[in-house]
Amino acid sequence: MNILPALRTLEKTELAAASLYTWFHELFTGDDEAAFLFYRLSVEEKGHANLVRFIIRLAGKESLDSFALELDVVAMAKAIEEIRHIQTLSNISLRQAVQFALDLENQVFEFHSRKAVTAALPGIGGLIQSLGRLDQAHVMQLTDFAKERGFLFDAPTS
Repeated sequence: MNILPALRTLEKTELAAASLYTWFHELFTGDDEAAFLFYRLSVEEKGHANLVRFIIRLAGKESLDSFALELDVVAMAKAIEEIRHIQTLSNISLRQAVQFALDLENQVFEFHSRKAVTAALPGIGGLIQSLGRLDQAHVMQLTDFAKERGFLFDAPTS
């Protein structure tokens, strides 16, 4: 896959995650701590999408759209589809929301896609790596919140 369509798919994934976290924020407004956690995550995911847009502009200026890039677009599309499905549910618990958010942040496509982009665009590898670090921070925030609430999940894989 050429790099620009791959980056646009990554941007859509970030925006879908932001939308999900905004929905969780609204869903759990009665729980200030949970609502704030999801609000903060939604704002940060929008920032991730903006960073991907910036990378797209850099890639476009350098005519890198001809670079081949291995990216599991099917996995990314599946994640977006799953996010949309979750948002149709009428009865989701906070525990389920946190588990889904952890699963989303831990999904292999997040890390593999960024490693693939880094390999294709070594000049902007630092920007891509910062996205990975931000995802790891989300995993830690969600894990800490889950521990505080007594939710027992498998250990994060990142």
